[in-house]
Amino acid sequence: VRVGCESQFVWCQWTKVVPLYAFVIGVLGIFLGFPPVNVALSTLYANVIGPRQQATLQSVLTSSGSLARLISPVVTMKIFTTSGPLVVWIETIVFALSAMIALVVFYPILVPLEINPKLKAGQSFIYDQGVVTKY
Repeated sequence: VRVGCESQFVWCQWTKVVPLYAFVIGVLGIFLGFPPVNVALSTLYANVIGPRQQATLQSVLTSSGSLARLISPVVTMKIFTTSGPLVVWIETIVFALSAMIALVVFYPILVPLEINPKLKAGQSFIYDQGVVTKY
């Protein structure tokens, strides 16, 4: 029996042991990378949305992220126990590449909302969906 792999898994016979340094680097990358990426995504999202239903749309973004963090471990563990870590790594790479491709494709339309009239600090403007105040 090898460390970290139970004999009940058929894929243990051909799967190599992940080096400890690779595991630590991966965990630290996720641990240290998630907060700044989450802040950057929320900031970008807020700039693109502008004052239009910001609370509702930010809630949808946060809820969908929370739902993904709830469901993903269960699905990933099921895939891991049946197929091994290689399939999980491939799945992760496919999701990451899909997100990067989507960013490249949709980047031209991710522009901050332009508000007319141009406001100076402290001024407000009332429009059909609310009030915009420049701080």
